[in-house]
Amino acid sequence: MALLEWDYQKSVDLLSAAVQQRPTDVNLWLRLSWAQIEIRRYGDALQTLNGGVYEQRMDPERAIVRAVANWQAQEHNEAMRDFDIALGGQPEWENSSWVKALHSPLVAQSIQEMQAERERQRQKAKVAASR
Repeated sequence: MALLEWDYQKSVDLLSAAVQQRPTDVNLWLRLSWAQIEIRRYGDALQTLNGGVYEQRMDPERAIVRAVANWQAQEHNEAMRDFDIALGGQPEWENSSWVKALHSPLVAQSIQEMQAERERQRQKAKVAASR
């Protein structure tokens, strides 16, 4: 079975119109942010998350969207903070098969890279603690 080719720019256009019509629908804002990441508009994705989602606490999906956007924008410290929040609330994000089944290759790669960075940081802390 061939993978579907997504027109992410068209998705951004349609989702942008949808959030204008339903500004309180958090899921639309999240989907718009994912689509913006796919077209490499990381700042827009972060702004969409910050502008459209008015929740005090950070839910796991919002955290992972922020983590991926920050990771792709080379803001690794912020990405790792959000990655930890996402994992704390939804540990499935560590399951690469689950991620690959539900998200694009860009998202899967970003999460895999953050997992590797997390492990690198753990090893570094372990070495430092043993001194």
